[in-house]
Amino acid sequence: MGEKTLNMGRFVSWICGTCMILGSASSPEPSVTHCELLEHANITCYWSAVSSEGTSYKLSVNMTHCLNFTNYISMGSCNTTHTHCSVRIGSVSHCFCVDVLASSPSGAARSDRHCLIGINEAVKMYPPRITSLAIIPRKAHCLKLEWVEDSYPLYEKDLSVLQIEYSTPHQARSWTARTALRNRQMELCGLYPGTKHYVRIRAQSSRAPKHWSSWSAFQEATTAEAAPSAAPELWRHIQPVDEKGERRITLLWKPLQWPGSNGEVVRYNASCWSDLNWTRWKCDYLYSSNTSCVLSVSAQPCTCSLTASNSAGTSPSAHVHIPGDGDRVLPPPLDISVTPLEDFQLKVNWTAALEQSGASFVVQWFAIPDNTAGGIYWKILNESSRSFILTDGVLPEIPYNVSVQVVYRKAVTAERFAIAFTRQGVPSIGPRLEVMEIAGDRVMLKWESLPLEKLHGFIQNYTILYKTNDKVQSRVLGSDHNEFTLSGLPAGKYNICVRVHTEAGGAAGPWVSVTVGNDYIELVAILLCTVGALLILVILLSQVERIQQHLCPAVPDPSKSSLSTWPPVCQRQHMLTVLDFKPSPSPFELIYVGGKTGHRDHHQQDHSQVCAYSYQSAPTNYLPVSECYASLGVEAEDSANLIQGSNLLSGLESHCYTHVSTTYLPVPGPAVAYADFVLERMDTISSPLKHSTGDALDLLGV
Repeated sequence: MGEKTLNMGRFVSWICGTCMILGSASSPEPSVTHCELLEHANITCYWSAVSSEGTSYKLSVNMTHCLNFTNYISMGSCNTTHTHCSVRIGSVSHCFCVDVLASSPSGAARSDRHCLIGINEAVKMYPPRITSLAIIPRKAHCLKLEWVEDSYPLYEKDLSVLQIEYSTPHQARSWTARTALRNRQMELCGLYPGTKHYVRIRAQSSRAPKHWSSWSAFQEATTAEAAPSAAPELWRHIQPVDEKGERRITLLWKPLQWPGSNGEVVRYNASCWSDLNWTRWKCDYLYSSNTSCVLSVSAQPCTCSLTASNSAGTSPSAHVHIPGDGDRVLPPPLDISVTPLEDFQLKVNWTAALEQSGASFVVQWFAIPDNTAGGIYWKILNESSRSFILTDGVLPEIPYNVSVQVVYRKAVTAERFAIAFTRQGVPSIGPRLEVMEIAGDRVMLKWESLPLEKLHGFIQNYTILYKTNDKVQSRVLGSDHNEFTLSGLPAGKYNICVRVHTEAGGAAGPWVSVTVGNDYIELVAILLCTVGALLILVILLSQVERIQQHLCPAVPDPSKSSLSTWPPVCQRQHMLTVLDFKPSPSPFELIYVGGKTGHRDHHQQDHSQVCAYSYQSAPTNYLPVSECYASLGVEAEDSANLIQGSNLLSGLESHCYTHVSTTYLPVPGPAVAYADFVLERMDTISSPLKHSTGDALDLLGV
């Protein structure tokens, strides 16, 4: 029984040993890579990770003799799931040995011991601190840097170096410089004038070149400004000569960029002058935000210049030549091609002509149809350039006009251009269809080409759709068509439209309805309209006389009146001078003879002579009728009845009247007729002829 128990124990021990060996073999050992020591602070060690999940680590630190690394004295340990941790120590002037134990669900593994001499191998210095970073007067390329480091004794600082790193907001890279840590200050030169710089520093012991201290905090400062070292980019947009013989020139420039600006630009100065005389044109004050200026110059060739200024001075001048109107234009580049790179980039390539040394290239692009100066993008490139990538203002589904021209010192070539899209889209509208003619079984159609900016791409083809009785048919045409005739159509009503297609899709225009095969209906309608018009004309001709009677009634003829043959009855009639009738502004007096009173305007005048009495003092009474009225056919008894106020006869004067208006004379028949007399009198006493104003005699009912 005892022997069996002993054998069983041995077997279990063997099994456990085997499991431990297999577990340790399956758990890889971590490996210490390096350690860093901070004086009077801690030791931090780093190791490689174990791939097993759920692994934890324990770092053990022992101080030992530097000769044989024996007699270990434990300084402490730390536990972590990461691949580094720190243990607190005292002075770094000792030797240390460390190891790492990795524990996982599958087992545990310990790294080899890693021993080091602290003062010579692993010392990491404390970061220094920047105390000042300032401008140096009259040194636009330098800054004065000052720092302190109080954690080490002086002899240690003598063995340490300082590394300075500086950068600008305009660039991602940084630059470094070195100096002795003990100096505590230096002039940091080689910087950009008028530019903000970010500076930080760190230290390293010369006895431990493997480790640098941590970086200090950033300190920033701006160097003093200097006059701009580069000229701004200058271009122009020329409009045709107007009726005054002048041209509007728009000078275009790009803001002067860093580093050529050497500070902040405060203003620009632009002007042009004629190449043939001393005429000069200057733009008004231009602020730093201005990027264009418009001048009206002559048609002669001229030169324009532009400068930029900051607080320290003025930049070199940029020049552009404006050719005269009618000057010879040089040939453009040989070839140009535009390739889309992505939705917001186009690449333009060109082939230059021979012997173009000393020239530069100008690439221009604008979104169609905006070709104004405000919508143009441009770039000036050197003579070696043969390609350029467009990014400014480039969007998908918008057509761009891209051109390249060569610029010499005193000449400019013509442009070579191409139209391009970064990505084509579906047209926003379709063509509007117009029916030109319908004849028999044929329908002639026409449509206008759509603007490129509404197509959002290049036309691939057109499709004519026509349907009748819910049956749709189509015809596909090339992109160069804008009219087509559908033939062989059966009689009926058709709905027709045109669809335009680009690379991305198509859009249809409005539908148009037409009727085919009903020509006889139109002929019948024309005949009916013609017959109706003829009937109306015949009816009007048959009623001409009746219409004329209503529109143009008969007017009495004064020449057939009895008044036209009145005999002269006045004694002094032969002494009267016949005068032309002139209407008097005075109102007419109406004399009631028989019938109703009335008045009409003067239309015709037939003058005769008549004698009558007029009562000057009593215009409201009826005038006595003289024998002179006998020829009018007025009965004496009727006239006697008309006489009122016989006691006024003594006040009457005898006058002889001539030029009697016979505008309206009696006409035969029962109708009432009127005689309108306008009289002129001859004074019976005095020989001069006197005009009686306001004397008028109207005979009514004659």
